[in-house]
Amino acid sequence: MRGFEGKVALVTGAATGIGQATAARLAAEGAVVAVNTLSTTDPAGTLAQISAAGGEGFAVVADMRDPDQVIAMVRAVADRAGRLDYVVSNAAVNPFMKWDETSIEAFNLLSGPPNSRARSPTCSPTTRAT
Repeated sequence: MRGFEGKVALVTGAATGIGQATAARLAAEGAVVAVNTLSTTDPAGTLAQISAAGGEGFAVVADMRDPDQVIAMVRAVADRAGRLDYVVSNAAVNPFMKWDETSIEAFNLLSGPPNSRARSPTCSPTTRAT
């Protein structure tokens, strides 16, 4: 038996990079994977990797900086998959700039949502299905 067989996982920021690799691995281990992306990113590559791994996945769009979208996303995943067992809070902002060239606005983006605050509504009681 695969380690995540019968489980449902939500991976935020799963269109590329670490999120994409995590989503594919969870699928290979048997999880149904909800692939979170922004509306401006294409989840097709991640969904193809999930399929190639013999897994099942679906896309769910939400901006992790917006708590209302996060709550709606978690509810949508639970409604579609029937449950939600794991959340991989991977989404983050990284503008790749030198420290001494970082503006206050960019610093606030790095230290604020989605890098920190977005995790709270993902797992809060307000996201639980009624």
